[in-house]
Amino acid sequence: MKKIFIPIFILLAMFLSGCTNNKKVQTPAPKVQQQLEVKETKTAPEKTNIETLLNSNKSLKCKFSEVDKTNNTESVLYISNKKIRINGKTEIKTDTASGTEIAEISVVILDNEMYSWGYDKTKTGMKIKLNSENSNFNEVLKEEGQYDCSDWTADEKLFEIPKDIKFQDLTDVMNGVKK
Repeated sequence: MKKIFIPIFILLAMFLSGCTNNKKVQTPAPKVQQQLEVKETKTAPEKTNIETLLNSNKSLKCKFSEVDKTNNTESVLYISNKKIRINGKTEIKTDTASGTEIAEISVVILDNEMYSWGYDKTKTGMKIKLNSENSNFNEVLKEEGQYDCSDWTADEKLFEIPKDIKFQDLTDVMNGVKK
């Protein structure tokens, strides 16, 4: 059975932070995303994993997607100086009148901490300290997938944690799940 860690990881982050919209609404892209297309050198899509991309010591922008019976997830992964950002958009099939629910989320991983937040009105997110207690994350980094990557000139603002989001620390909760 093929493991689908990244979409599950993104959906888990959305669920735990309550970052889903109940209507099919296009959320405007954050301003920081609009400033990123500075300089890119395109490479061919390849099957790899995030750990390999991180260890390449390159600044990369990678697109990837996952489609299954109930979800369609499109994500962009940014890597620079051992920092990670993922901007994901998931279309979830539902039994509602619209038939779908759109959820958008960003994840930043730096200094062994993961921050995730959505683009809804709650202005809340979650924070998890990554350590050996919650080592599933290491498995996520090693999971192979099809990444369409290009070199890019990194914008360090992309890896800043938003100051207008209130983050709930769920480290203890996640550690308790593993025990």
